[in-house]
Amino acid sequence: MKSSIKYLLATALAMTIAGCRREHFEYVTIPPYCEPEFNGTTEECMMEVSEEFPMYLESRKSYYASSNLTLPEHQSAVEVHMTILPIYCFGIAGASGDYYAVNGYVLAHNDKMYETKAKDDYDEAGVIHNWETCGNFMRDLTFTATLLDAEGKHLGEGIRFYQSPEPETTIGETAYTSGWSVTFGIAVQIGGTDAREPDKTPRWWHFVIGSILPKFSYTTSDSSVRQLPDLSVEQNSTTDNSSVEFQFLTNNYVSSHEGSIPAIARTDERCYFSWVWYVPSGVDGVKDYSETSFNLELGVKASMGINDFDDCSGKEECHYTEREACSESKVIPLPNISRIPVGKATLMNVSSYYVKNLRVTVGGFDEKPVCYGDSNVYARNKTAEMMLHEGTYDIWFDLVDGNTSETVRQCVIQDVGIKADGTVALSTLDARNVDSKGRIRMRK
Repeated sequence: MKSSIKYLLATALAMTIAGCRREHFEYVTIPPYCEPEFNGTTEECMMEVSEEFPMYLESRKSYYASSNLTLPEHQSAVEVHMTILPIYCFGIAGASGDYYAVNGYVLAHNDKMYETKAKDDYDEAGVIHNWETCGNFMRDLTFTATLLDAEGKHLGEGIRFYQSPEPETTIGETAYTSGWSVTFGIAVQIGGTDAREPDKTPRWWHFVIGSILPKFSYTTSDSSVRQLPDLSVEQNSTTDNSSVEFQFLTNNYVSSHEGSIPAIARTDERCYFSWVWYVPSGVDGVKDYSETSFNLELGVKASMGINDFDDCSGKEECHYTEREACSESKVIPLPNISRIPVGKATLMNVSSYYVKNLRVTVGGFDEKPVCYGDSNVYARNKTAEMMLHEGTYDIWFDLVDGNTSETVRQCVIQDVGIKADGTVALSTLDARNVDSKGRIRMRK
């Protein structure tokens, strides 16, 4: 009887222990390692803009009617190519807010507009004339960019230039410098969803952003000295700084025959520009958590010059006129910047192995999508830092033998809460092991 009781007690105890063991396992899906969503370059975070503005001039007769010279209709285009890097700075009084780094160029295809006509003939009085019409060369190319709110109005007077528009006005100069380098010594996050394609999420727009940087430098890729052959620049901006205007003016064109019209006015004319707008926090709805969005209005005006000549017995007359070939504007939406505040999580390796394949998932998601990966390897006493939006996350990593490069175990730290401007300090001791079956040993 006693042995039967002992057997029953032992069986019940074994079942209880087994039950406890089962209850102390949590089954999870181990997320695969992924490459970092942001690789440290700014190209992935830039919005690229390419717009075309048509140029057109109808046919025109020479000012000197006796010549019977006519320029036919012409059409071409002005292209605007630019990149816009949206930046949001946070946590620093007097520096927080939106930054829009603009860099690009205007390209006018003047060659398709340019044409000359010449004729030697007698007028009604029997006097020989040498007539020439040299026309449709670029005289004045004006480009404007205006920052607008969602309703199409200019932004308030609080907007400023973090980097002044370049080129600046050139008077009597033969060259100008385009491009620059800027450094933000404060925390920034760069990039945003493209409002033109709301269903297409760029690969750099994720819950955990490697593009949230405590210090950030940006250099335009085409920084150089630009020569100004027969060209001058007038740069204007509105008093509220919401609009930038560049006027590229052709010089040395008056009383010019074919062959002496400046080459830039009758061939491709490429003019560069760059600046950084700064919309401080508190201006036009810019603040933490705000979903305020802005638009950019681009405008192009092109005025073409025409010279009509009449050379009679060595006495030359010239009549100069201008005609407008383009006056167009377009409005495009700017990227929707994330203004969600962020905090920091640090993971110190206190084990005798290397920490590798660090990845982060959004806590509470059934499929545990990987939203951040770190390809670095952290030796003992080394610390990994992650800037994360407010929220709850699971942090995964592998412990790797430095001698054999074999994975000793996979680990996870679950339910890491991140608060804005806060720091959560973690170590490998805070992690739990995950076995090959995806089981986590639960702590009592």
